[in-house]
Amino acid sequence: MASKTIGKTAWVIAAPDGIISSRCGIGVVVHSFFEAFDELLLQARSLSGNVAIHAIGIALDRSSADRDDEIERRVRLVCGQRGGALHLVSNTKPARYATDVFSSTVYEREIDEWRHCSRRVANHVDEISGQYERTHVILHDTMLLATLAFCKRLSGRSFLWIAHSLGAFFSGSLSAQALEIEREVLSAVAARDDIFFGYIGEQVRQSLIEDYNLPTERLVAITNGIFHKSARFTPVPIDQYIPAHAKVIFAFGRADHQKGFDLLLAAFANVHSRLPDHHLILLAPQGQDESYAEFLKSQLSDVPASRFTIIDRFIENFPQAMLVHDQLDMVVLPSRFEANSIAGLEASAFTRSSVAVIYSDIQCFVDAFRGRPNAICLEELTVTALEKALEKARQERREVDGGAANENSFVRNTAAAIDAFAVHEVD
Repeated sequence: MASKTIGKTAWVIAAPDGIISSRCGIGVVVHSFFEAFDELLLQARSLSGNVAIHAIGIALDRSSADRDDEIERRVRLVCGQRGGALHLVSNTKPARYATDVFSSTVYEREIDEWRHCSRRVANHVDEISGQYERTHVILHDTMLLATLAFCKRLSGRSFLWIAHSLGAFFSGSLSAQALEIEREVLSAVAARDDIFFGYIGEQVRQSLIEDYNLPTERLVAITNGIFHKSARFTPVPIDQYIPAHAKVIFAFGRADHQKGFDLLLAAFANVHSRLPDHHLILLAPQGQDESYAEFLKSQLSDVPASRFTIIDRFIENFPQAMLVHDQLDMVVLPSRFEANSIAGLEASAFTRSSVAVIYSDIQCFVDAFRGRPNAICLEELTVTALEKALEKARQERREVDGGAANENSFVRNTAAAIDAFAVHEVD
C-alpha cells in the first residue's frame, strides 16, 4: 500500500451516472459538482486547501451513445488539477451492459450486478483511502449503496450516501431490487458512526427514520439547485418542433408510469378542441417499460397529429431551450411521485413568470413554486383535474413582467451540504 500523503484530505465522488454520462436527474446533480467546482471552492470551506478530488464511475464502451466525451473531459480535468484521478469500474457482463447507462446499464440490472459494481467501487475507495490521512466519500444512488457494506471502517474515513429516492418510491421490478438492497445494507451499517445519510426531500427523510431506523444525528439535508452556468443550458435550435404561432404546452421526463404523462395525454385528448391555439410537446425518452411508451402514444389516437409532438429520444439541451422559448405557454408536471425533481427545479428557474405551471401536489413541487404567479397545484392527480387545470390556465392568467423568480443555487446548496458533512470527525 502506498504511503499516506501527510496532511492531505481526499474527496471521492462515486455515482452510476454523471461521471462520463448524464442521462437522468442523478447524473445532472453529480456532474453539476464538477461543472461548478471552481465556484464551489470559493464557498465550501472543506474543499479548500490541500484537498484531492477523485471520481468513480461506470465504464461505457466508446461506441455508447450515452458516453459523453465533454462530461468525461471535465471530470478528468477537475480531478487532475486537484491531484486526483477518474476511476472507471468495469461491468460483469460488458457485452450486455456496456452501451446504455440510462436504462439497461443502470436501472434494469440484475441485483447481483448492483452488488458487483458496488464491490468494485469499494476496491477503488479502499485503494484511494490508503493514500490520505482523511477521506470523505460521497456515494450517489441506491445502485451503489452496497459499497458501504464492502468498505470496512477505517480511521479518518467517512461516508455520505445520498438517497435521491428510495425503493418504496420506485415502480415495478426496480422497486423490489432497490428495497432488497436497502434492507440488506442499511440494517448492516446503521450502527456505524462513520456513515452519514443524505436525503433529498422530507418524504425520504421520514422513510430513512421510520422504515430503516437511521439515527437523526447522522442525517444530512441535501437541497438540489440549478447551476445556471451549466453547458446543459447552451441554446439549441428547436423551432422545427414548434408550429408557427402555436402556444406550447410542454412536459418532459422519462417515459415512466411515475411521471404521470398518461394522465396528461388523456386530459389533452379530452380538451384539445377547447384549446385550439395550443400544441402539446412531450419530451419523454424511452424508460424501462417499452409498452408504457407505446401506451402513451395510444392516448392521443383520436387527436389530430398536427396538435401534438411526442419526442421519444433524448435531445441535448432541449428542455432548457423550450423552457425559455417565447411560444411556451404552459408547463405541466403531473408526476405521481418525486423525491426531488430536476424538471421542477429547472421549470422554476427558467420559465417566465407569465407562463402557467401545472404541478402535482408533491412537496418538492410545492416548495419550488411557492408564491409563484400563474402556478396551479393539482389537489388530486386525475384526468379530470388536469382537464380543469388546462382550461383554467388558458382562461385565467396574470400578466407578469420579468423572468423566473426562483434562482435556487446549486453552488450555495451544495457547499452547505458538503461542509455540514465534513464537520463530523471520524477517528
